Amino acid sequence: MDIPPVSVPSLRADPLWHTRFAQWLHHAPQPVCVLVGSDFVYELVNPAYQRLAAGRCLLGLPILQALPELATHVIPQLLRQVYSTGETIEGRELLVPLAQEEGGPLAQCYFNFTYQARRDEHGQVDGVVVFAHEVTEQVLARERLQALNQQLETLVAQRTRELAQQQAFLQLVVDTLPNLVYVVQQDDELVFRNAAFAQASSCFHCSPRTPDGGNEGAPGQQLRTWHQHVFASQQPLTAELPVPLPSGQTHYLQVQMHPFQDGDASPQILVVGTDVTSLKQAQQQAEAQARTQETFLARLSHEIRTPLNGVLGLTTLLQKTQMSAPQQQYVQTLQHAGQHLLTLVNEVLDLTKLSTAPLPLAQEPLAVGQVLQEAAQTLAAVAEQQGLALTVREPTPTPLYVLGDACRLRQVLLNLVGNALKFTAQGWIQLGAVMLADTPTQVRVRFWVQDSGVGIAAGEQEQIFDAFAQASAPGSSPASGTGLGLTISAQLVQQLGGLLQVCSVPQQGTTFSFTLSLPRAACGPVEAPGAPVSYEALRGRRLLLAEDNLVNQWIALMILEHWGVQVEAVTSGTDALARLQSQPYDVALLDIQMPGLSGVEVAQAVRQLADPRRATIPLIALTANAFQADQQRYLASGLDACLSKPFEEEGLGRLLLQFLPPEADRAPTT
Repeated sequence: MDIPPVSVPSLRADPLWHTRFAQWLHHAPQPVCVLVGSDFVYELVNPAYQRLAAGRCLLGLPILQALPELATHVIPQLLRQVYSTGETIEGRELLVPLAQEEGGPLAQCYFNFTYQARRDEHGQVDGVVVFAHEVTEQVLARERLQALNQQLETLVAQRTRELAQQQAFLQLVVDTLPNLVYVVQQDDELVFRNAAFAQASSCFHCSPRTPDGGNEGAPGQQLRTWHQHVFASQQPLTAELPVPLPSGQTHYLQVQMHPFQDGDASPQILVVGTDVTSLKQAQQQAEAQARTQETFLARLSHEIRTPLNGVLGLTTLLQKTQMSAPQQQYVQTLQHAGQHLLTLVNEVLDLTKLSTAPLPLAQEPLAVGQVLQEAAQTLAAVAEQQGLALTVREPTPTPLYVLGDACRLRQVLLNLVGNALKFTAQGWIQLGAVMLADTPTQVRVRFWVQDSGVGIAAGEQEQIFDAFAQASAPGSSPASGTGLGLTISAQLVQQLGGLLQVCSVPQQGTTFSFTLSLPRAACGPVEAPGAPVSYEALRGRRLLLAEDNLVNQWIALMILEHWGVQVEAVTSGTDALARLQSQPYDVALLDIQMPGLSGVEVAQAVRQLADPRRATIPLIALTANAFQADQQRYLASGLDACLSKPFEEEGLGRLLLQFLPPEADRAPTT
């Protein structure tokens, strides 16, 4: 501050002004003192300055005598400089050690000082006026703030180092991953990538646009298309990306894209690519093996079903003739043997279907008790021949209506009852179900088949559901069959939502059981009308039969002519197409595997005919290929229906009645 020079003589000359000055000093909140002479003797001290001395006497004493703690301080030096030069000097934030009491410990205090020369009547400096302003709290607060800032800076630096270390560690972890990882923005610019992606993008040419540029092939274009889709939909995406290599090989990446937004930043996508080439190759190899197996089984099925159709067809025709009792017994035995062989073929095919893909299951109303009764009725004659009591225990309350696949459930129960018939020489077999839990929407039902047969040893029960495994009892002959019935049943039960279990004691019997949770049905199954089928509508209809196997052709001719159908038979696909192009027919039966053209090729050619009447003729496939995929392919080629060999008369008759055109559109007779 600028203080006007103080003239002591003028003070003495004006006592009133002196009094006012003394009052001003007395009431001044800041410490003020006047030091005179070269020894700087205290001449005037206001109360605020006196409080700094902690009660020590200051007036009349030189400063160093009154405050000896200032002997080594810069204050005496500043006083001498002002006294000798007459210039005003300011000392900022000077640390002054002061005793709070006489002889007490020194306290470190900070002051801002203004030292101004006092002049006498001749203008000579005869003293120094000292104005002090304590700033200890401000200095200490600033020092605390500086210390806090320094501490914060240290913590920030430490945290920055830790984050850098964590980032480096995470980068190392991500770079160690074999997966391709990168993050892309909406402008398709990469903001992050790991080492695997950097290496793969140069090898595969599959990278999106990068800040440093780079090649972009078809995989890169596909990635960019997926980026745009994910940004637009904000939904994750998983897809497979084929990546051709310069070597000519193709690698496959499973690409997973997940959109996210980091705070206020623009939307981004995290992309993870996994090399699934080995898995893809293994899958392709497994699919090729499955196709080879399916092709082999289809060929085997065809080769067995074709002659089997002749055997069963001939026995059916024989049963319509006059025969003696022994002859009827021979034909019946032959019929049973043929049906047994057909069952074995169907079991092998069923096992193949179950092992390749889950079977489609129906969800239709069924009556649990009715399914049990139908399964028992199917095998009741066999049980009666063996002298066994076959009983059914229906669940209560009856009827119990649920939603499920009655056909598959019946198949499981038939397999289990059939297994019990093989291993029960005398006694009984019981087929039953009981409701374990009941809710308004669902019921839990336990099904079982129990017998009093030879039982299964404990060591064999663990493998009883394995394919081709068969249990045996000591002293008994080996059981007939393939050993696939229980395997198929276990897999069917699993697909139905249960677990097939066995409980058996040798020589006391066996119980197979499983539990299913089934939705309730509001009503029972729709009963089909049971009126006998009349084939009178087939009489006089023209039919083309294309069958290269003469035995099967003859059997079909006998059946069809018995119904009054006018049949023309050919033995090759080429002849069949020629007849269909030139002759009018109401329906055609086509074998699939024929010389010249297959049944599929004939159907495709017929559907392309210019004459709409001939192009729309009903075409029914007679095939020994029983795989569902084959039959779907046949239907897609233009065939209207498929009938598997060996077929039953009723099945053939119903198909013909279903697909024959109305009477007004029948083909002209010759």
